[in-house]
Amino acid sequence: MSIKLSVVPIVAKTARVDPDQMNPKLRARLREAVLKAFSEEDFHNVDMRSIAADCGMSFSTIYKYFGDKEHLLFEFISEWLGDLRQRLTDGVLGLESPREKLRRCLWIHLQYHEEHPGVGRAMFMSVPLQTWMRDPTYVQAEFFVPMRAMIKDAQAVGIIDPTLHPQQVIDFFIGSIQRAVIMWEYRKRRYQLTSQFEPLFKVLWNGIRGNDREC
Repeated sequence: MSIKLSVVPIVAKTARVDPDQMNPKLRARLREAVLKAFSEEDFHNVDMRSIAADCGMSFSTIYKYFGDKEHLLFEFISEWLGDLRQRLTDGVLGLESPREKLRRCLWIHLQYHEEHPGVGRAMFMSVPLQTWMRDPTYVQAEFFVPMRAMIKDAQAVGIIDPTLHPQQVIDFFIGSIQRAVIMWEYRKRRYQLTSQFEPLFKVLWNGIRGNDREC
């Protein structure tokens, strides 16, 4: 009696190469393929071989730099957040009022996701949150440094409620944006995301304002 043995292909586990060392042109092509894949499909339906085929790269090349699709997605989420962070930095230049800085930041967030809806879908709807929370890219500490400093300064003079922890203010701010993006997608983008700006800021500001006359 002959016994048939199934052969399972094995991918050798080798040390990953720093993704920053990837050829910039290849990385740009991969970035677009990753955004397309994770914004159009459920995370569990995406596979790296399809992404490789879509951007004209070999699976082994992508594996060498990223290892698995989780790290592949997390890497580019960090890159998209880097783009957003630069917009925020440029956007508040010249503004002195904490209230106006928060207004501008909220507008920039909404405008960014309106212009790049795929990023919001990948970040807020596709990403496996528990897995991402275990990855170093989840914290994004540098992203919130300027906002945390601004909140503390505003609290020191009573513009923002000093009884709130700065992280609570940030969580409220970001959580509101995430919810707005998710419901915008759920409602099939029947309206402009930026049309939610004024009512959203009113709720946000009334929830954190202090007793200073600027409020």
